[in-house]
Formats: sequence, structure tokens, C-alpha cells
Amino acid sequence: NTEAVNNLERVEHFFGEFVSSLELSVSDWSIGDSSYLFVQGKNPSFKDTELTTLGMTNIKVNAMAFVNSEKKVVFSKVIDLKTGVDASSEGFVAYLASHETLITQVFEKGFVSGIIDLPSGPMVIALHTIMHSDGSGPSAGVLVFGKYLNEDAIQALRDATHLSINFYPYNSTSLSDD
Repeated sequence: NTEAVNNLERVEHFFGEFVSSLELSVSDWSIGDSSYLFVQGKNPSFKDTELTTLGMTNIKVNAMAFVNSEKKVVFSKVIDLKTGVDASSEGFVAYLASHETLITQVFEKGFVSGIIDLPSGPMVIALHTIMHSDGSGPSAGVLVFGKYLNEDAIQALRDATHLSINFYPYNSTSLSDD
């Protein structure tokens, strides 16, 4: 069915833009001497001046984590973009800690993106190595940005595509027949 293929292509396009905007944001933030020094423990004021709820709201990111070269999370923050209230980062940090191979892939490739399943819901993540402002290294760690694939994000996709879109977990037993 040509219409179905066209609709799928529209969803893929707009979802790709959703992921690309997150990748661009993490790339912008991961290349800079301030981030480079912070992840090494040499710029503690960066946390208070740059890693704020307002800053995360402005770039439309629910989650942020700085992972050092030893693959340890040195800073994490999760917020509710709708309310601007801090949320627990426990599930996010636990996921990163239990998926060390993901961090290894970033060190090898430079960046990685995808969808993870957290207790608080599915999240699109983008990870990028932390480099000096001129792009030189070696990498000091990995910066992780995440955005929940929640009802607001799905509604934005519906609005952009003018389609009735629903997302289901890959292991869902309650899929509709259509």
C-alpha cells in the first residue's frame, strides 16, 4: 500500500529529526574545554552555572550525565520538562552503570544514539565523547543526553505528521490488530 509506505516514511523522517536534534545538542555540549575540565573534576563551578534545570529546559533535554574516562558517572540530572521539576536520576544512572559496553562503544565510535527502556519510560539517548574546544583529545569522557519518548513527544510526532501514532514496547503483549 503506497499510502502506508508514505505514512511510514513521514514518521521515520520526523522521528529522525527528533533524534538528530538530540544528537546535535549533545555534540555541541560535549566539545568544549568547560565540559572537558568538569568531567575530570577540574571545573566544579560548571555544575552551578551551566548544568541547571533552566539550561536543560532550554535545550529540551530530560536527562544529562557526564561519564568520566573510567566509565563512572560523575554528574547526572533528570528533569520533567513540562513542570521544570527535578526528577530521580536513579534509573538513568543505573542503566548507564549496567550497560558499560554502551559507553565503550562511544569511546570507540565518537557518538552513539538509540532508545533505552527505563523504569520511568522509554528514552531516546544520544552520547558523545567529551573533547577540547578545538575537537582535540584524548577524550575525557562521555556526555549523555536523554529525552523521554512520552505522550508529549508522541503528540508532537502526531501533530507533525497528521497521523494517529502510538508506540508500544517491543515486548508488549497488548498490541492492537491494526
